[in-house]
Amino acid sequence: MKRSIVVAVLACLVCGETAALAQERAQLWVDGDSRRTRNSDPLRFDTFSNLAEELSPAVVNIEVSERSTDVFADSGQVYGQGSGFVINSSGYVVTNHHVIDGADGIVVVLRDGLRLDAEVVGQDAATDLALLRVHSSQRLASAPLGDSDGLRPGDWVVAIGNPFGLDHTVTAGIVSAVGRRNIGRQTERFYANFIQTDAAINFGNSGGPLIDVNGNVVGVNTAIRTSNIGFAIPVNMLKELLPQLMRGTVERAWLGVVLEDWTPELLERFGMDRPSGALVSSVVAGSPASEAGIQRGDIVVNFNGSDVADTNALRWFASVAGVDREVPVHVERSGQRRFFTVRMGRLEDASAQAVPERPLSSDPGAGAFGATVVAISPERAAELRISDRAVVVETVRPESVAARAGLRPEDVIVEMDGEALAGVRDLYERIDALVAEQMVRLLVRRGNATVFLAFRHQ
Repeated sequence: MKRSIVVAVLACLVCGETAALAQERAQLWVDGDSRRTRNSDPLRFDTFSNLAEELSPAVVNIEVSERSTDVFADSGQVYGQGSGFVINSSGYVVTNHHVIDGADGIVVVLRDGLRLDAEVVGQDAATDLALLRVHSSQRLASAPLGDSDGLRPGDWVVAIGNPFGLDHTVTAGIVSAVGRRNIGRQTERFYANFIQTDAAINFGNSGGPLIDVNGNVVGVNTAIRTSNIGFAIPVNMLKELLPQLMRGTVERAWLGVVLEDWTPELLERFGMDRPSGALVSSVVAGSPASEAGIQRGDIVVNFNGSDVADTNALRWFASVAGVDREVPVHVERSGQRRFFTVRMGRLEDASAQAVPERPLSSDPGAGAFGATVVAISPERAAELRISDRAVVVETVRPESVAARAGLRPEDVIVEMDGEALAGVRDLYERIDALVAEQMVRLLVRRGNATVFLAFRHQ
């Protein structure tokens, strides 16, 4: 018996989770019954009514108040509403960050009308999640958390919340898609992997649960596009952050790379027929990735045991890998698989990793390429720590080859097809020597990062 306990503790330590943290996770929420599957019970006429009866007691209405400087507001207060759900019978409640952000007072209203003052335990704007705590003399009904990784388009789901102040409204629909990212204002978030559903979600549903047919929460409703296009945060993302939210702050790990989304031209230039993995366009000097040996042009295909589908997946995996923890990373480099071990750093400010956007110039460019370039100054080259043979883009003609490739004024072109430039004349001579339809890859320094750009010569 003792040997089994030791083995269990060691297993937790191997996966990067201490026994104390494992116990904390187990006490904070209840997992859905893993023996049941979404296909275990066929839909019946009373499926949704049974779900509503079972889960509604765990769904709460959240009222927030915020002091206003508007002299016409009653008592100087403005009010808002949202939804939430209890994950622990001792009073822990999950909702959206944007529901309680800036609130002076938060009241959680149970289904039976009981009103309880709530305190914010932890919140995270990057994922739009928040954890509240209420204190009650009675044990509260709670909702079990399921597994969002198993969701498939077409799965039935139910949303319960308080749209327009109409408490405990129940709507049903299906999962329309998974892995949605660009959904309007949510694009400002650093981490996004939304579940799309046609179960009606309206204003006031934010923070409420999205539930599968087995009565497990699989998402946190967070945004709407129209009345029949809504979005939810996957519950597995919530479970990953709950232990940190319980401690009040979310600490994110840092890899130290700048990533670039795939374009058709880049896919062709890298010899790929479909997007896969995350393309590293720049490595921050002195970062964990740099110290481990990762280079620009590497394609990260597996991180800490998880396959990397795209840049968004790698950002999320890296952020929750654990500060100071060593993780295995597999990359593709020049057609060969390479393995690295990275000791993760701490991400102090995610916004500092963003590459500044610059508008395209309307000035005329030169030749069919459509861009004029000049030699880089020795001072600028030294500042950027690059060759003084690099060239600086002065102008880009709209709708030109250079513009379609993504070049911008003030970009610094460092390499062409993997070879360093020898100056302005060298760049133009190489372009003149290209044959029609030939694919070209440029390495460009932009701000504090490097990016790959690819174009087809005309």
